[in-house]
Amino acid sequence: MLSCGGHGTHAIGFHEGFAQACSVLERGSVKVDTAGISPPPTDACMLPAMTTIRMEKLAKRYGNVEAVRGIDLTIESGELFFLLGPSGCGKTTLLRMLAGFLEPTGGRLFFDDRDVTQLPANKRQAGMVFQSYALWPHMSVKQNVGYGLDIRKVSGADKERRVNTALETVQMGHLGDRRPNELSGGQQQRVALARALVVEPSVVLLDEPLSNLDARLRQSMRSEIRRICKEHGLTGVYVTHDQEEALSMADRIALLREGQIQQSGTPEMLYSRPNTRFTAEFLGETNLVDATIHAATGNGVELDTPLGRLSSTALPTDLPEAGNVTCSIRPESLRLIDQETSHSPAAAIVTGQVQERMFLGERCRLTISCGDAATPLHVLEIGAEAEKTRQNANVRMAIEPEDVVVLSD
Repeated sequence: MLSCGGHGTHAIGFHEGFAQACSVLERGSVKVDTAGISPPPTDACMLPAMTTIRMEKLAKRYGNVEAVRGIDLTIESGELFFLLGPSGCGKTTLLRMLAGFLEPTGGRLFFDDRDVTQLPANKRQAGMVFQSYALWPHMSVKQNVGYGLDIRKVSGADKERRVNTALETVQMGHLGDRRPNELSGGQQQRVALARALVVEPSVVLLDEPLSNLDARLRQSMRSEIRRICKEHGLTGVYVTHDQEEALSMADRIALLREGQIQQSGTPEMLYSRPNTRFTAEFLGETNLVDATIHAATGNGVELDTPLGRLSSTALPTDLPEAGNVTCSIRPESLRLIDQETSHSPAAAIVTGQVQERMFLGERCRLTISCGDAATPLHVLEIGAEAEKTRQNANVRMAIEPEDVVVLSD
């Protein structure tokens, strides 16, 4: 079995791991080949073009450490699904079990209706894109992309066609004769992606593929990877710790912590309706406000808080009838108003003073102290409004009930 140096960090690098992955070595019951790109399966193992991935109580232990704790999750065919979380949360370990590089210590894994829990990596028809690119420095771009086809004994016109198609897909067709050291970081990552695509996988697995790129390249590659996955009808599983990357690219996200899924759903749902403090804080800036349940209303609750009486219609399913709770209010949900600004009758009006103003171009971040509240509020103004509010100004804010999210912890 391929050794893994840690359950939360990338442990297969170019120098220490890729040589093993490229030689189709056998370690125990697992075979690994070029950057995780598997040889073509036999007819008995052939998978459809779009594959549903299902995990049932999937687990992985390293001695006394539970890296992955009984994951139940279904990734629909054609989805670009993100495994998101901090270092050490188990997301990379989970990805490697999907690839067949690690053998689960519990549970079952299905590609469509086929149980692949014990199936070797070389029969899963999955393409792997590593964080480190893992390109052979002595080979040209075309040779790197075609290496997996050489292992599969695909040659001649068919190999030429598939290599050229894969390179054109990632917009690298004109650079096929160059060596990796003649390419930029973004171009090298495109070659790594083409190498995964050339074997025509049903599932593509991406392990923090953009982490070595600068900010501008990451932004352009986000759109490129999503476009390729959607145009080819691929089921994609993408590991990252970058919240912005996940929110901007994913169809759905599973947020992991200590080997367990904290919450899963669409990016919009996780951001606007977090269920715990961890989710609320990990997916961007938020204001956490302590509150006491005052009374139930028709479709929500009234809350007593240091900011005054607030209403909420964003409630967890396990909301108690009384007691203390915590609310999450996103900075952009706090709207500065004047006497003429309209707002809904249900909105709470909170007053305060601007203690700090940070101008960020198209937006402005304000820190506002509010009466007896020990913790100031952070407010985000966007567009033309960002130029109006000045430091030390007294302000009024409207808070709508749907923006006050009551958390379950």
